[in-house]
Amino acid sequence: MNRTMNASLFRPDGGRWRRRLARPAAAIGLCAAALLYGRTPMAANPSPAAPKVTAAADPFAALANAEKKLGKAEEDDGNLRTAAYHYEMVANLSSGPVKSEYTKKAAELRQESKRLGERDFKEGMAAYEKSEPAPAFRALLRSLAYDPGNQVALRTIKDDLIGTSVIPYTVVKGDTLATIAEKNKFEDPSEAWVIGTYNDLGANAQVRPGQVLKVPLMIGVLPRTAVAGAPGAPQEEADEEEAASDQYSATLDQARDLIKSSKFEDASKLADQVLAEDPINKDAREVRNQSNYSLGKRFAEQKQYEAALTAFRRVEPGYQDTRQQLTEVSRIDADEHYSKGVEYYTKDDLDDAIKEFETTLALNPDHPQAAKSLQEARATREKLRQLK
Repeated sequence: MNRTMNASLFRPDGGRWRRRLARPAAAIGLCAAALLYGRTPMAANPSPAAPKVTAAADPFAALANAEKKLGKAEEDDGNLRTAAYHYEMVANLSSGPVKSEYTKKAAELRQESKRLGERDFKEGMAAYEKSEPAPAFRALLRSLAYDPGNQVALRTIKDDLIGTSVIPYTVVKGDTLATIAEKNKFEDPSEAWVIGTYNDLGANAQVRPGQVLKVPLMIGVLPRTAVAGAPGAPQEEADEEEAASDQYSATLDQARDLIKSSKFEDASKLADQVLAEDPINKDAREVRNQSNYSLGKRFAEQKQYEAALTAFRRVEPGYQDTRQQLTEVSRIDADEHYSKGVEYYTKDDLDDAIKEFETTLALNPDHPQAAKSLQEARATREKLRQLK
């Protein structure tokens, strides 16, 4: 099936050791006593109850929330299949009731998408049988937005509505689908996506100099053969599946070469380009996982722990030992923030110390000293405020 015709293309409306701390946790209390010389000792005056430290959420919660937002936006925009994909990612990143909820939502959206696709397909074929090419063309495009697997709708558009009324066009430097549409006198240049679709490249395809395209002769969005009966030159039949995958394969081959050259960020961007058009492309997902996993490992080795976490969070949880890597890097990064918190504390910079201790607990809720240190820092700050 031509994987370029997905819901994101045809819309119904036309559219994250330095060293570990060698000093025991008790050092904080001693430092505080030294800094507060002449003040009331903390031991003699027990600290007031500090706010309860809340354990951090699952390390995948932020990613799951991002997928929720993407899914909601796509759902609101009528892209039901793409929304279902994002909701399935939420389910994969979650557990318990949330997993069940979003598994169900994704299934419901796919079912609704199929129903709407069948509705528009029937409408389009009825218009086609009545020799009404304009409404047939638009209804069949809408049906493909909901159900890209509808081969009858695809072939009706390509063979009967657009048909053989095409002309060859050799791409020159600086060309885009829009400029090609203008050069070929499309009455509505905003319909330039039809050129990419007709050539099985995708509605947002980037063309390259020397590439030869078949450009449908258009009146508005309709081929002249469908409207005025103009004759067209016979065209060679191409293997549709091969043509649909050529563009993606070339992009992903380039991404794999970048991975071999350790250019992981560039490789990930190329994979994202493919996934923007084909969200369920398994090869693109593998490339994105591999590039971001490798990037996370490199950042971790360079002790850039926050960057490593960002990279690992872009990897699907089940890929290799991603969960283990996230846990380990979060633990090390937590130790880093704890060390910074102690440094701030010894300098009497209590606000920054508290922030660092809070970050420590967000990264590692089981940190052995952070909760106690946070409580002491908050109590010390409160005492200082009372002395002013």
